[in-house]
Amino acid sequence: MTQLVLIGDSICKRLYYKYPKSFSELSVKFCVSGATVRFKLVRNNHEMLKNHEIFLMVGTNDIIQGSLLPQICSELKVLIHYLLTTCLKLYISTLLPTPRFSKNYNLTWLLNAYNDCIMSFQNSNCYVVRCHESFPKILRYPVFSVLPILW
Repeated sequence: MTQLVLIGDSICKRLYYKYPKSFSELSVKFCVSGATVRFKLVRNNHEMLKNHEIFLMVGTNDIIQGSLLPQICSELKVLIHYLLTTCLKLYISTLLPTPRFSKNYNLTWLLNAYNDCIMSFQNSNCYVVRCHESFPKILRYPVFSVLPILW
């Protein structure tokens, strides 16, 4: 059975360390604190992801660092296209608000706009997991069937 590989920043890294048996050990390599979309696009050896299912959650650090929405979405589009050429199945997650977002209206607006961008990638090869919705709803997604009840 193929295990899910997490790709993302410190949020995914914490998820991996909380439930290490639920995910592929490759997740350690692909979950990097402070990672941005560009970092994931340039720095990782995506060939290692062949024949794996992937859960991608990235973009929080781009927003916090003040990257422009068109740039983040453009880089995300390239990353998704590249991952789809190597993996079996791709799940991409919308972003959850962090405490920094609640203190800054501009960050909150950018987060919502970025989540809209993410949702536009939904198709038969790329499944969007709407984590910004209430947590109990997201448990119906197959990607989370490997986990114990989180929320």
